Order: sequence, then C-alpha cells, then structure tokens
Amino acid sequence: MRLKSQKGYSLIEVGVGLILITIFMICGVTMLKGTYNTYRLVEQKNIAMSYLLKAVEIELLDDVTISVTDDPNDTVIRESNDLRKITVTKIPENDITITTTVEALPTKDGVSYIKSRVKLLTSNAEYYIKKNDPSSRRVLTITTLKIEGGEADA
Repeated sequence: MRLKSQKGYSLIEVGVGLILITIFMICGVTMLKGTYNTYRLVEQKNIAMSYLLKAVEIELLDDVTISVTDDPNDTVIRESNDLRKITVTKIPENDITITTTVEALPTKDGVSYIKSRVKLLTSNAEYYIKKNDPSSRRVLTITTLKIEGGEADA
C-alpha cells in the first residue's frame, strides 16, 4: 500500500503529521511549565530564607533599631518574660510569617538551664507556594544558640 499519491500528500499523512506536531508541542509546553514552577519554588524559598536569616541576625544582635522589614509595625512581640520571648513578623507582599523564639535550654540529666545566659534561638519562616492554597504551605527552620547579656571576660 502506498501512502503517497502521485498528486501530493494524502489525508492520512497530513493527519499523522499534525498528531506528531501536537504531541511535541504538548511535551514542550509541559517542560516549560515544570521549569517555571521549579523556578518559582526556588525563588520563594530564597526570599523566605533571606528574611529568616535577617530575623536571626537581628535577634542575635539584640538591636531594637533594626527591623526585618521596612515597616517596624510588621513585627509584634507576642510573649516576653524570663523564660521565653516570641517575636512574629508578617511580610504581606510575599505572604511570609517569621516566628522567632528565644527560650531556656531544655533540662538535661536533671540539670535546669533556666538561669543560664545561653538560650536556644529557634526561627521559623512559613510561606505558601500558591496563594489561597493551604496545602502549599512550607516551613523553614533555623535553630542556634544565643548568649544573652553581660560583657565578655577579658
């Protein structure tokens, strides 16, 4: 059976060609969409990590004149006492919430570290990949130690 007629291409050949072109176009669009989604995921994670590191640096420096965002009203101290200090910063333009907690070290082998100058600093950045989609929630966490108050011994 000959597909090519003497006068040009047959309808079957044109149909097969269009189907192949459509398949390749769908594959190309799918790969571009996947690349863009990965780019957005990495970009949002970098933005959240940037704000998170800035919040940790501010907490470690104990500098009240510096703010995580340009607007100091975005930062709220939720709880502040001898045992724990919780600071929450909301960044509305990127839909990021930074929560910083400074608390006493946990008890180990019956020894309490409540009066210690060394505190545990935990900072979380919560962000969403897709707006208005609770299943797209991501959390980044940094935990480090902080030495509070007093002068360094010379």
